Amino acid sequence: MKTYKIVFTCQSVVNEIPNSQTIFGAICNILLQTRGKDALDEYISSLNAKAKMVHSSMFLNHTLPMIKKNVFSLEYINTLLGSVKAEDKLKVLESAKRYKQISAMSEMVYKNYVENNRIETLTMDLQEKTNDFEIKNGLLKYSNEKLNTEMDSILLTRNGFPEKENDKTLFYSNAIYYPKGTEFCMYVKTEESEDYLKSIFNYFEYFGVGSRRTVGDNAFRFERIEEWNQSSDMESKLVLSRYIPNDEEVDYSNSFYKLTSNVYRTSKNYAGGYVSGRFMHLMEGSFMRFLENKEYYGKVLETSVNGKTVYHYAIGFVL
Repeated sequence: MKTYKIVFTCQSVVNEIPNSQTIFGAICNILLQTRGKDALDEYISSLNAKAKMVHSSMFLNHTLPMIKKNVFSLEYINTLLGSVKAEDKLKVLESAKRYKQISAMSEMVYKNYVENNRIETLTMDLQEKTNDFEIKNGLLKYSNEKLNTEMDSILLTRNGFPEKENDKTLFYSNAIYYPKGTEFCMYVKTEESEDYLKSIFNYFEYFGVGSRRTVGDNAFRFERIEEWNQSSDMESKLVLSRYIPNDEEVDYSNSFYKLTSNVYRTSKNYAGGYVSGRFMHLMEGSFMRFLENKEYYGKVLETSVNGKTVYHYAIGFVL
């Protein structure tokens, strides 16, 4: 499978940068509305066999989620504290605490350290070459990289519009405003043509990504497709989606990961908006050692809600 990076610009306010499950819902809706049920069924059934396409979550362009492995382990910090003067110990602890705030890294940091299995070198360089790096809004990057991570966020109170009752319901919605022209990206693996990808992602601007309560938000304009060249000899792989492993798929003792647990609901139009289940995923940025080398991991899960089959995207997209 070829790996591509799909680049978008945001055309609206964002309530949150879409994760892989939210994007899956948008892709399914686009296929159903533009090509019909047969095309949707073909896409979904392929995901547990020979996938037509698998995708990641979305990120600010030129950034990737930071690996969940601690850059500064307790063992390393203790060793470092024992080698410095008493008056410098506080500075060491402050530096280590600052690096714990990292949530993302630039592509250059990823390619120079993570992709080349040089995590220990990154630890030393962060300590010894502090002027070469910068942390801004949780992003670890080189000081000479010009990456725009600025945004404004506010909490909005909005009215719901019930269909059968007279009383409106209030709910809160996060609103994130990015500067005009800010680029976002997601990654896909496929054996289909670039035209196939364009035929789907060109519609992101019109269908939006998210639930009914985010109508008007999360409209992303397709800009371009770029081929992504990836090293194939990595011992561990970076997970870029919300992922539920299959049995006997992961070497957990040599992996670094973080879990998230969320309740998911169905589309109101499709299955009445009922809860489809609580799912626990490995988060984006998990740094996993797999028992077998594959293009992707996990699968699509099926549940039944209100007489309808509901699909949950639990595929692990990896670099």
